Amino acid sequence: MNAIIFNSPFFSLIVKSILLQIKLKYKLNFFTILLLLLSFISVAQAQNENRKELPDLELKTLNDKVTKLKEHIKEGEISYIIFWSTSCLPCKKQLNNLADIYLDLKEKYKLNVIAININDSKSLTDIKKMVEGNSWEYNFLYDPDNASYKAFDFNMVPMSLLIDKKSKVALTQSHYKEGDEDIIIEEIKNLLKE
Repeated sequence: MNAIIFNSPFFSLIVKSILLQIKLKYKLNFFTILLLLLSFISVAQAQNENRKELPDLELKTLNDKVTKLKEHIKEGEISYIIFWSTSCLPCKKQLNNLADIYLDLKEKYKLNVIAININDSKSLTDIKKMVEGNSWEYNFLYDPDNASYKAFDFNMVPMSLLIDKKSKVALTQSHYKEGDEDIIIEEIKNLLKE
């Protein structure tokens, strides 16, 4: 579980509910409940410190030039990386839904979105056509060697990463469903508070 979850309003509500139930059931005093709460906070802080470094993955631009992922991550800003494929319908849905709010997110939160296609180099023409045929204004890269799978330990797309201001992986999402954008926006707000 990533530390970002501990900073969410939903988590706060759950903790308050659990602590109230514990107090009522076990008749614990305020001091004991405070100790329980502090233990939750220390776990969250430890997880923040244990975030994984972003690997220096070698990718290609849509102009077929070699580049490194870290060259596209801006220190001090939040980045959202989406791994996708041209044949993946949920991937296209995610990219389209994000496109509807991307300019607002970029302006409000300085969000940097990187979409990394995992098709092989034979598909570069198809990738370009798809990107040009949609209103996607993200930074597009592709991974013809599928090094992303190993570097980020996943085996299917869509797969998304939220990268914190220190260029560390703060959240991993291994699927996409309608409305995930709202969750990501809340997580971005939490990361900006760090």
